[in-house]
Amino acid sequence: MPLPVPAVLALAGTVATVAWVRRRRASTLTPAQSDTSPSANGHTGASSGGGTWSKKPGSTFELAAHVVSFLDALVARSGLTLVVTDGSRTPRRQAEELLASLEQGVNVWGLYSQDDLVTEAMEGYPDLDAMEAILQSQVDRGLYLSDHMRGDAVDLRTRGLSADQVDLVMATAVELGAQALDEGDHVHVEDIPGGVA
Repeated sequence: MPLPVPAVLALAGTVATVAWVRRRRASTLTPAQSDTSPSANGHTGASSGGGTWSKKPGSTFELAAHVVSFLDALVARSGLTLVVTDGSRTPRRQAEELLASLEQGVNVWGLYSQDDLVTEAMEGYPDLDAMEAILQSQVDRGLYLSDHMRGDAVDLRTRGLSADQVDLVMATAVELGAQALDEGDHVHVEDIPGGVA
């Protein structure tokens, strides 16, 4: 079913904005930045009806090569324009996420399925360095509080997407072998094939 004219115009504006942001970011990258990550500016889907994806402007997270390939396939199949708001997290970055969630009043034990790892990380609270050290020790033991720390999870912005488009993102992610969860302001995609076992 075709989208109503206002929705098409809204989507067209989003596509134009993302394209401008991608061109702007590309022009500000140093050679070292542009050589280190094929994901620095996003990609266009490989099919004739493919969409595009980009990283949230100003973001500093990395995306592993297999995640870039996954995102390319996701937009190629869905035809949507997507914004990646989060990717790989270092132990430091994960500690920062925990602290930010706590400051917002979020029950961090409800966010993650590994309550024991959350409890262990919280032993360092409120010291960011101590929390980072605990999270690093978990990684050293092969334990990951979040799939973001494994390098095989991304968050995709839902703002500007209809409920049907969010469902399409989730269904397509599952078809491609990942898991997807609608977390309100984003779709969390994890267990992206090719990540750390």
